[in-house]
Amino acid sequence: MAGRRLQNGLSKPVFLKENCVNGEPCTTEIPIIMLDRTDLQILRELQRDGRLTNQELADRVSLSPSPCLRRVRRLEDDGYISKYVAMLNPDKLGLKLLAYVTIRLNKVFRATDSPVSEFAKDVQSWPEVVECYAMSGDMDYLLRVQVNDLPEFSRFAMDKLMRHPAVVDMRSSFALQQIKQTHELRVAGAGAPDFAPPKPGAGV
Repeated sequence: MAGRRLQNGLSKPVFLKENCVNGEPCTTEIPIIMLDRTDLQILRELQRDGRLTNQELADRVSLSPSPCLRRVRRLEDDGYISKYVAMLNPDKLGLKLLAYVTIRLNKVFRATDSPVSEFAKDVQSWPEVVECYAMSGDMDYLLRVQVNDLPEFSRFAMDKLMRHPAVVDMRSSFALQQIKQTHELRVAGAGAPDFAPPKPGAGV
């Protein structure tokens, strides 16, 4: 099937069923999220400045205020915009030490759901951890930790991480210099190629 242009600002998922190898019906459903160029421009503008008034946003994307507001509400309702926040400066707050910590869990504990879920639950209550990801590879979790200084990090590592019953290994790396930081996700531009479903047998 030829590539299909995304039009009309539809944001509800549409599913295409393709023919697979040897003409057999393919059970894989390919989600197509229908966003037009105006939707994408709205997302770009709000990523850059979430405090834009509806009138300012409408002017930037060449819409009148009412349809602009309807599009923003739809993008919010459909989950493309998750929240509006203020980005704080950690240095001004005294949080000058940034560490990335990898965690490996006890193999016995990893065989059951309880300790893993307990660790993930405990992370939610640790204010020092601003991000946590379950990882592939030798280590199980990656933590982004923001604290005042090295003594505070040492207390956090020794009193919370290493004392956790599921933790068997911890490795830390400290940021020396920030090279790049952005909260803006890549949003396809007006010149992006049309959507083309993957070829049969290709990963989705």
